[in-house]
Amino acid sequence: MNDVSSLEISVHFPDGTRQRLTVDAATALIGSGSHCEIRLPPEDAAVEQLRLSLDAAGVFAQVRSLDRTVIVNGVPFVEGRLLPGSLLSIGRVELTVAVTETQISRGQTQKKDPGKTAIYALGALGFPLGFYLILSQRDPGSALPSEVEPPPLFAAASATPCPDAERGAAMAIAAEERRRAETARERAPFSGQDAVNAVVAFRRSAACFSLAESTDQAQDSLRQADALERDVQTEFHVHRVRLERALATKSYEDARTEVRLLLSYIGRHGGNYASWLLSLDRQIELKFSGKKQ
Repeated sequence: MNDVSSLEISVHFPDGTRQRLTVDAATALIGSGSHCEIRLPPEDAAVEQLRLSLDAAGVFAQVRSLDRTVIVNGVPFVEGRLLPGSLLSIGRVELTVAVTETQISRGQTQKKDPGKTAIYALGALGFPLGFYLILSQRDPGSALPSEVEPPPLFAAASATPCPDAERGAAMAIAAEERRRAETARERAPFSGQDAVNAVVAFRRSAACFSLAESTDQAQDSLRQADALERDVQTEFHVHRVRLERALATKSYEDARTEVRLLLSYIGRHGGNYASWLLSLDRQIELKFSGKKQ
């Protein structure tokens, strides 16, 4: 006997309707797009909002669009492994994800043919998704989306005035911003966005220290901001170069890792560059997933 795992997703819609859907695949897309395995209302979810993948360790989830916030157990979520019983909120819709296993005998197992898989998907999930899957199998070497220029990482840090001109208030704000900057800097090795936020906070603390006529502290905050900004700019450039090299050498899993790291720096404010990274990641997943590197 062999165990075949499936994703079982329970959906609670805002009108009280509940659905329990089973996806007999290792991955599932949740969103408002017609090609998604789990369709949600467009007012609640982006075209591709969340991707679920099933492996030996459980269910891994990754947000596909940063325009909408995904909440897991009351906490904003970007990507990570879902614990059993986790409650996901996407807009007004609530979902839970479980893994089910079905035992089948060896005599029933058949080697899957890619063309037949697409046809089965056509019947099970509807004509729009079926044609989407068939088309996605064509010409795996077709061009990936052309790169666009990233936004300035520290545009917000270039103009960071103190929010209060009164000396006592400015001093209090400066001290608070300095603490916030130092805390964010500690998390910087694990989060590009925290590194960017730390630079902004250091510069704001410098502006407030200056208003409070604390020159030494202002200069120290500026030195900290300048040093951290140089480090972050260098790391961001390195990840861009690594992504370029991964694409040139067709190391697609490495490329997807660099995409996630670059997204961690720019977050939801990345505009066209964030859209390009998400589109690139999706195209790699569709065209090159599972191919030898």
